[in-house]
Amino acid sequence: MFSASRSMYCRRRQLFCTKLNEVMIQRMVEEMSIDDILAKVNAAIQDQKPSSAAAASGGLFEVGDKKSGGTDPTRSFTNLEIRSYLNELDRQQKIMVTWDTGTVYKI
Repeated sequence: MFSASRSMYCRRRQLFCTKLNEVMIQRMVEEMSIDDILAKVNAAIQDQKPSSAAAASGGLFEVGDKKSGGTDPTRSFTNLEIRSYLNELDRQQKIMVTWDTGTVYKI
């Protein structure tokens, strides 16, 4: 069970990093607020999701992906979740985060 949750964490972290790169490159910005990142990343994920009609054709009782333990890896990110990813990127010196102002800077 631990490996399944760790695998989901790694997939979610990779999805977040991919969407964060897309958002910051698309907007050509050097800095962004955490709240703005959360909104833009979640909007990008919602745009990526299949339509409800396409999802409904998959099966009547399918709740999620069986490989990921039944949870949807493309569900919206929470503030707490992205803060853990931002903290990790900050420790790796990929970005700089000022937590008191809630601002993320590209390095």
